[in-house]
Amino acid sequence: MALSIDISRALRTRSELHGLVEAIRDAPAGEPETDWVEWKTGFDLDKDVAHRFETARHILGFGNRHPTAATPYCRGTAYLVLGVEPSNVVGVAAWDPADLDNWLSGYIAAGRPRWRSDAVEVDGLNVIVFTVEAPQWGDHICTLQRGFDRHPAGRIFVRRNGKTIEPGPAEVAQLEERTARGADDIEVSVAAEFPNGALTALVLPEQAPADWVEAQKRDLLAPIAPPAPRRNNPFGIASFDPPRPSRSFDRRSKDEYRAEVEAYTAGADQVFLARLLAAAVRGHLAVLRFAILNPTPRNFPDAELEVRFPEGVRIFLDEDDPADQLDAASRPAKYGNMAALLAPVIPGVSIHRKHSVSYENGRAVVRFIPVDVRPGRRHTVTEIHLGIPAELAGTHIAAEWRVTSTGATDASEGTLRFAVAEFPAVPRSSV
Repeated sequence: MALSIDISRALRTRSELHGLVEAIRDAPAGEPETDWVEWKTGFDLDKDVAHRFETARHILGFGNRHPTAATPYCRGTAYLVLGVEPSNVVGVAAWDPADLDNWLSGYIAAGRPRWRSDAVEVDGLNVIVFTVEAPQWGDHICTLQRGFDRHPAGRIFVRRNGKTIEPGPAEVAQLEERTARGADDIEVSVAAEFPNGALTALVLPEQAPADWVEAQKRDLLAPIAPPAPRRNNPFGIASFDPPRPSRSFDRRSKDEYRAEVEAYTAGADQVFLARLLAAAVRGHLAVLRFAILNPTPRNFPDAELEVRFPEGVRIFLDEDDPADQLDAASRPAKYGNMAALLAPVIPGVSIHRKHSVSYENGRAVVRFIPVDVRPGRRHTVTEIHLGIPAELAGTHIAAEWRVTSTGATDASEGTLRFAVAEFPAVPRSSV
């Protein structure tokens, strides 16, 4: 049976990797390994060189998979998990990532394949997850860089039926085809820029303050409130009441206006939250900008950058976005105000927005308008604003990027990690 985990996308976040380890632990004894995941127990990379070689061997095997065959599983990424097996978590030492890199880099050429390590704690024990990036068309064959025992340098390893083995002639031919098809693929990278410094998380209330809601309602209903009683004037001068708005200046009846106010205050929580988020956008508390880098001599026309953010992080293009995304009600024009008379007559102005933000399975997805990425150039795209929840302060968030082009047959993909400032901020709305 398959592991009980969603493999429709790459597992990137700490919680997703934690879920992978738990899925292996909860699998029945005898659960077979696959071409996208391998697990090992009893490894001591600090003291046993053979274990280092075995780890590198599996990473090389994952790097030599066929792009089409790998894509259905976690979008092509693969995982080597040390310290867990079905029905059993034994853990491993908490090795320093720098040591892991030093131990394995002698066997694996830089970027062939691309990999990283993460420590995950499950059942009070430390588990190491090696993530191997998805194979791409145009990738070079990943070969052993340093010989070990009966395996000389230059040896090739592949995955077959859940095992890491040496390839047969057909598998070598597939790897050669993978490299040869690179001329048709897009070869770009994406970098992140922080024009306003560190990204700051936000402390946001669950509800609008009652006094704020009451003040809004009192202010809006003032034009139709009953006149105050006349006061006795000790000087015998007739008191003067300021004129109240006449309905001739408003297309709405008082009852219609009162209904607008009630509807507005009924949605006060969303309105207040949208205003705080708009204030955060104006304050540039978490601004992020991406750049597409093309190191090749080729031009990639209509290159579209797509970025996916972790669940809970909101993305805004401008200060109007929070109200649009939250579907927050607009504050009614005051009764008797000339704007109320003119508003229905003045046509709305439609602004064509070049980039789009959507939410898919709770995750924000930004798609930037396609651009031509010229040879050897760095193309910077429009900055975006992040709404980061306070619980992510002091952590790192990961965003998955993907670039496609009408002049290429495949996509470039990767992950960027951003540090979030240790202390969150409380945005201040002026209204």
